[in-house]
Parts: sequence; C-alpha cells; structure tokens
Amino acid sequence: MKKFLSIMLLILMAASVFAADQIINDAEPSLFDYVIWRGDLTFDQIPFNELDSAILAMFSYLNFDDLDISQPGKSLTLHEAANRFFGAEARYDLPDNSIVIWQHCLYMLELAAKTERFGSIEMHDYSNYIDTKTQTQFGAVTYSLGKNRHYIAFRGTDNTIVGWKEDLNLAVKQEVPAQKKAAAYVASIAAKCSGKLIIGGHSKGGNLALYSAIKADKATRDRIESIWNFDGPGFLNSDITKSMHTIFGSRVHTFVPETSVVGMMLNRSENYIPIANLDKKSNFFDQHNLFSWKIEACRFVPVGQVSSTSNVVHATTQSLLQNFTVDQTTQFINIIFDAADKAGLRTVNDLSSQPLKFASSLANCYSSSDKETQKLCKFIVSSMLSSASAANKSQKQKK
Repeated sequence: MKKFLSIMLLILMAASVFAADQIINDAEPSLFDYVIWRGDLTFDQIPFNELDSAILAMFSYLNFDDLDISQPGKSLTLHEAANRFFGAEARYDLPDNSIVIWQHCLYMLELAAKTERFGSIEMHDYSNYIDTKTQTQFGAVTYSLGKNRHYIAFRGTDNTIVGWKEDLNLAVKQEVPAQKKAAAYVASIAAKCSGKLIIGGHSKGGNLALYSAIKADKATRDRIESIWNFDGPGFLNSDITKSMHTIFGSRVHTFVPETSVVGMMLNRSENYIPIANLDKKSNFFDQHNLFSWKIEACRFVPVGQVSSTSNVVHATTQSLLQNFTVDQTTQFINIIFDAADKAGLRTVNDLSSQPLKFASSLANCYSSSDKETQKLCKFIVSSMLSSASAANKSQKQKK
C-alpha cells in the first residue's frame, strides 16, 4: 500500500507543477523575444521555421469558443481574433482551473497579433471537444499562412482529468478517440483547403499531429510539407513510429526539452532534438512548457543529448509495456481515475489543491477492490520502482 501511494504522490507533484505559476527567466531569450526580433518580417522575408511552428501550436491551447471561427466558412485574422478575444472580457483574469501554459499563450497572442509576421494569418475551423463518457479531449485550429499553405495545430492535454486519462489510455489503446478525431480533422481540412499542409502540436498535440499524418490518404500525405512534434508522447504500436520516418523522412521534426518526460513515453523515434532550457535548475515538468525553451535567431538552442532522467523514464515505460498486459494496465489506470471521480475532482487544479481528498479517495478505492486487484496494483507499483531503479543504475554506469 505504501508503494502504491508513493506513485500517487508523484502524480500529485506533477499536477501541482502543471498548475503552478511558472516564472520565465528573462535573462535568456525565449519565444517572446523571437516575436519582438522577427515580428516585423514576413514569411517571404524569413521562411517559416521551428519557432513559428511552436508559437502556432501553442495558440491551440486558447479557448476561442466565443469567436465564430468554428462555423463553416468563417475565419478571422490573428489580429482580428485577438482584438475580439481580449475585448470580450478580462481575459487575463483566468479561472482557477486554468493552467500556466494558458497564461503564457495569452501574452504571446497579444504580442504576436500586432506584428506583420503573425497578424494577418487567417484562423478557421476551430474545434473544442470534451466528452467524459468516451474519455475524449480534443482541440484543433487551422491557420492559413496564404491561399496555398495551411498550418493545422492540435491542442495538447488541457486541465481536465478526462484529458489526462485519455493520455494514459495511449498506453493501452491502439487508437484513442482524440487520435481518431485528429485523423478526420486533417481529412476535412485537406478536402476544403488547397495547397501545402503543415501539421503540428505540443504534448498530446504532437502525438495527434504524427498520428493524423500517418492515417492520411496518399494524396494528402504528398501535400504535407512538414510535421512538428513538440515533446509529444510516442505510440503503443511501434510500427507507427517506423512508418512515420519511412513515409515522411526529413519532413518529421521532433523536439524535446533536455529533461523530457512526456516525450520519452511509449514507443518513440530516436530522431529527436533535445533543447536547452532557460533555467538549468528547472524540474522536468517545468521543461515541458515550450515558453521555457531557449532560442537563438530563428531556432531553438540544441543540446547534445537528453538527461539521464529522460533515459530512465523511457527505459521504465518500455519495461512496463513489455511486462504487463493491456488489461492489467487498464485496471490500474481505472483505479487512479475512479478515485479522482469519486472525490469530485474534475481538473488538475482540483487535484493539486485537494491532495488529501484525492489520497483518501484513492485509499478507499484500493481498500474496497478485490484481493486480486490489490495484488495487481502492488505488483505494478513495485515493478515501476524496480524498473526505474535499474534504469537509473544503468545510466550511472554509462557516465
């Protein structure tokens, strides 16, 4: 029971960091500085690059429900959208259930919308869908950089518990609902928009970008100019990862922070670029935020390799995939999220602000489960700790 609760403590720590007010180090250049440096230059003057992709991908986190860009044929320039967005209400007064990334996205939207480079980009086909019954959290928006060039951005995990559960379902399902919706979304945009397509996303959004591209028909695949995955998790099916690079090759761009956790999960490609962080002392959850990545000119600042922590995470998740059946992992995941549901916790902030309530509910769910389930939970947690310990020793031996 103690080992079981120790793993749950890690979940609470992740939730608290995810919801905490992260401070961006102003001493080193970040994405905000890029907009200031290059905002007056068009895409004709300086070609579209990884920083532009990162910024557009992060805008997908914002809630544009009040705008009419979800309606067929409706669009707004980024400048127009920002004016209406901030004019509708005090948007900086975010609700208590917001995540820190949203705050950074708000600052970036206000800054970028005023520039020559980003202000005239057309936004359309916005989608925001959450369904607790099917455990689905999906968001997307398309930006037209011109008449024949379109960027499809997929939203990463939001602040809802259902979104987090769908993330964990990536470890037990060949296809989660958000992936299916992402594939359908790309097909829809390809049918209505002519020219080249660029697909990108952060966190789960990066996974959706890769998945939607591999599921596209050949005609659409041929139109895909590039795919951008910013610290997104891998796939349960390793064949998807292999197919990605066979089909798209150098068109796939994957970036992870120096200490990556999310991007090291499940089966993922070895063709990734580790990026330096503004604060070398920041923890691995802070580094998941793209606004904390260091930049120079028109690119992120790369480092030689990911940290030993990242390698431990990858080795541990690979070990778990090999040692446990889908049914066993699903059962374990369900206990965790049943506890959150019974405690009335709906968001990450609920989880981080009421840890004792969650722990109590979790203990009750564990205690009320049958002996076989309890035995399974103890076995999984024990194996997770053993795998992490073995991977950590292996990393130390390599140094």
